[in-house]
Amino acid sequence: MNSNQKPTALMLKYLYAHLFVVDPKRELILEKLSYQDVYELIQQIKQFTKEKQQSLSHSTSFQERSVWRIDTSSSMELYQIGNQLSLQYFGRPCKIPIEWDKSVKDAAGRFIFERTHQKPIKIVQSLWQYNQFGAQHVIATLKHELVHYHLCLQKSPLQMVHQSS
Repeated sequence: MNSNQKPTALMLKYLYAHLFVVDPKRELILEKLSYQDVYELIQQIKQFTKEKQQSLSHSTSFQERSVWRIDTSSSMELYQIGNQLSLQYFGRPCKIPIEWDKSVKDAAGRFIFERTHQKPIKIVQSLWQYNQFGAQHVIATLKHELVHYHLCLQKSPLQMVHQSS
């Protein structure tokens, strides 16, 4: 590996998004780092994340800030996270599917419901968003979509869908 080789934009984006996991006080001027430096920092972040997830897998309480990766091969883990958030913030389980959707790029996520009877159908989460911004952004979006879900269950008179400007 050439020590003068510049890190790729994707590597720098990953590093920016996850650097505080390893050392939040570390002041780095990323444009001055070599490819090797960035690669090593990314490896440290991945190792830290793996160790953190292993330690939390033995814990019984859900800690949303500890989630840094979500399995995208199926929607099972996404649903589990959504259900845990629903229990934690609303005191009720989420009884509708929560699924990844690779075609959604114009929104972070969507709560889909049958308008006539206001019956919840599912929550879809943008896979593109996860790949761009990471797990914490997805968790924030899930919390937002769960608000719509729980308002729908309560038949709340509040507007359950966003108005387009």
